[in-house]
Amino acid sequence: TLDASGLPLLPNSWELVSLDQLLLNITDGDHQPPPQTNSGVPFLVIGNVRSGKLKFEGSRFVSRQYADGVDGFRKPTRGDILYTLVGSFGIALRVDSDQEFCIPLCANMSETRCLSLIRVAGGGRRTHHAC
Repeated sequence: TLDASGLPLLPNSWELVSLDQLLLNITDGDHQPPPQTNSGVPFLVIGNVRSGKLKFEGSRFVSRQYADGVDGFRKPTRGDILYTLVGSFGIALRVDSDQEFCIPLCANMSETRCLSLIRVAGGGRRTHHAC
């Protein structure tokens, strides 16, 4: 069981759980430098989420072949959470689109376009206070 001492009282409808019970995966994008193309699958960076909304306008692109080679757990899907890691640090937003897209790798924290992908267990439909 989790130690809830020092935490505020939770609403009756909430349950205290650990992050490993709440999340399926926390990762960043593919760890290969993506070859950019003039069209194809959108490749979103911090500038595409800075407003707190997913914006495909003005996005970069990668080839279909590249996108098909990205591991499934590194591909954002509806219900996932994107979180900015550097630059505009701390912006979180839920993916509310079924449009396919890729996110960048974060080989080191000096990258200015790093996004983290958080996959919530159960598609994020439950409400929890995680510690």
